Amino acid sequence: MNLMGGTRQLALFGNPIQDCDHHEKLVHPWKGIVVNIPTTKAQDGRPAGESGSKLRDEYILRGLNNGLLFDKAYRVDGHGKKDWMKKDGPKLGLYGWIAGADDYNVDGREGEESAKLNAIQERTMRHIQKIVDDHERLTKLLESEKKKLEIKGNELAKRQVHNGTERMKLSEDLEQRQKEELHEKIIRLERQIDQVQAIELEVEQLKGQLNVMKHMASDGDAQVVKEVDIIFKDLVEKEAELADLDKFNQTLILRERRTNDELQEARKELKTSIGVKCMGELVRKPFVDAMQQKYCQEDVEDRAVEVLQLWEHYINDPDWHPYKRVKLENQDREVEVIDDRDEKLRELKADLGDGPYTAVTKALLEINEYNPSGRYITTELWNFKEDKRATLEEGVTCLLDQWEKAKRKRGMA
Repeated sequence: MNLMGGTRQLALFGNPIQDCDHHEKLVHPWKGIVVNIPTTKAQDGRPAGESGSKLRDEYILRGLNNGLLFDKAYRVDGHGKKDWMKKDGPKLGLYGWIAGADDYNVDGREGEESAKLNAIQERTMRHIQKIVDDHERLTKLLESEKKKLEIKGNELAKRQVHNGTERMKLSEDLEQRQKEELHEKIIRLERQIDQVQAIELEVEQLKGQLNVMKHMASDGDAQVVKEVDIIFKDLVEKEAELADLDKFNQTLILRERRTNDELQEARKELKTSIGVKCMGELVRKPFVDAMQQKYCQEDVEDRAVEVLQLWEHYINDPDWHPYKRVKLENQDREVEVIDDRDEKLRELKADLGDGPYTAVTKALLEINEYNPSGRYITTELWNFKEDKRATLEEGVTCLLDQWEKAKRKRGMA
């Protein structure tokens, strides 16, 4: 069958828009109805006709995929709707028309098929609209999450700058305090040296006076003998005082040396136990172990990372609140604990086991304690040995040790 262009169609069928009934109601989207299709009996006895797609392709080839041209072509050929409805004997050939309101509401097979097609079309349109709405909602959600992440990133950058400034200030304060302590120690030692030198000078003077008095006492003068005795007693006292002072200095030196040794040991211990911990950060190992037990494949690392990132997103989501308030025994105040009935947590425990469940609940408790309003990871100075927040004294000692180590490196360089 030959393809007919638009000019040839108008020549054969006229202008379908001008010739149509503008008050007639048509089914939308437009549907064409074709009846009197030749059929044959199949082996099972049921009637069967040619493929519907083949018939549709023939219409497209003839240019009759246009609804009005389709209707006009059959009317011009005497095979339109009115011709089919006439009771004038047997009908030969195909009859066709565009579906209208009466076809949609008719109780016959054509009406049922038209209604089914329209129902399918409506369901399809609703489904498409739902997809579009979901896409818009997810896009808005993604934009919102992106803005939240940008805000959190800016806050984290500001916090890091602030922490750097505070660390520098603390380091300067420690350096100044060390200088002051060293200066005080130097002054104290200088005073002790001056005191020792003064006593030594006084002892030497007393020894000189004693020698002079001994020569004068040889004349038998009682007053001179008495003065010699007094000077000798003073000399003995000063020598004893000098010995005590020397002993005291030795004791201080030993005590300071022992204190320094103990401080070095404590600093070595602190270096291994004091550090910075990210509060609310998920531990990776439980997820890797769970994936190895569940899948036993080479890509367990990738699977573990995917699940880990998913739960990091859940933990940082302020709309998810897997907590419940409980009242402490013998107290009036309430505290927030993990809600073990939370659906997400129950699915996690059932799917991956206790390891990831414990890691997630621990991260939730940490982030709820240290940053409940922001719901993002913060840093804390941590005593890993005792699994608690490090005290200010522990932090200062650790920072002082790092400062001295850096100072020694600069000196060696």
